[in-house]
Amino acid sequence: MKQNYFSVAFVAIVAMMTFAFTAPMSAACTGHSTAVDEFYTSHDAAAATELPLGYDWSVRTTVVGVEISVTFLDNFTGLTAPYLFMFDKTGNLIGGDFAMQSWDDKTSTAKHVLTGYNEGDSITFLVKMAYQNHVLFTERITYTVGDNCAGDDDPEVPDLTLGACKGSSNRVDEYYTTADKAATPTLQNGYDWQVETKESSVEVTVTFKDNFPGMAAPDIFLFDNDGILLGNPIPMQQFAGKTAKHVFVDYKEGDTFTFLVKLAYELHVLFTKRITYTVGTTCEEVEQDFVDNTALYDVKTGAKASKLIEEGRMYIMHDGKKYTVTGVEVGL
Repeated sequence: MKQNYFSVAFVAIVAMMTFAFTAPMSAACTGHSTAVDEFYTSHDAAAATELPLGYDWSVRTTVVGVEISVTFLDNFTGLTAPYLFMFDKTGNLIGGDFAMQSWDDKTSTAKHVLTGYNEGDSITFLVKMAYQNHVLFTERITYTVGDNCAGDDDPEVPDLTLGACKGSSNRVDEYYTTADKAATPTLQNGYDWQVETKESSVEVTVTFKDNFPGMAAPDIFLFDNDGILLGNPIPMQQFAGKTAKHVFVDYKEGDTFTFLVKLAYELHVLFTKRITYTVGTTCEEVEQDFVDNTALYDVKTGAKASKLIEEGRMYIMHDGKKYTVTGVEVGL
């Protein structure tokens, strides 16, 4: 009985091994492109903005995992060091970029096998390459595990913009700036901001124009209609160059939210002004919001202004009137 049991088990193991190594590829998508990723390319001065010949790419579902292959056709001197960037469904980077498993410098082909995905899962990626003192980023490619594109290599159409507001300012938030000794009270060149309503998300972008050394670690603060902080500050999902970006997916058309962005640099921090946006709306004009010498004009010129805390909420008293921190007058 023991010998028969061993024989049956051995045959079963051999059968499984044969299946695992001889099973055909279940699905594959291929394509060719000369496009680069707009976000990373525009925020890296060393990035290549044009790829005359471009690259061929393929994504295959196998019994081992999802195999990604990208072959570069342009003759960039010293092309090497491929890295993979993975993104979630809203376009946010998942973790950090990581080195791809193989690079063939004779064919200029980078390959990587991803594991842990199930049929029907969607993955989005791009490949970053280094060459001499430069880098290049491919476009973002989306693939559904188990799909066979049958020659359809058209890139995914991005969400349409359904509404947007933008502006420029050098103002800072009065409350947080006065409460933090390390805060910067004035911004000479200020920042540009933009809020866009897309089909499935709301995107906030802030680009700082002052050259503060060591700029890093942006956080976004969200406030309710009374100017009360909602939860804790949230680390923004992307920061490259001087541009911070965050994508929200839980707002509906007509929702109104207020935010500011906090940025750290060396031993200092700065807080933008508070910006209010109603989801789905478009501002007809670009808001220009600059002040002379200081963004704390209300504190500097309003000697009669003072803070008032009632039931955990902060108000501003000015000329005998009570206001929320967003400037809305309330009754005494």
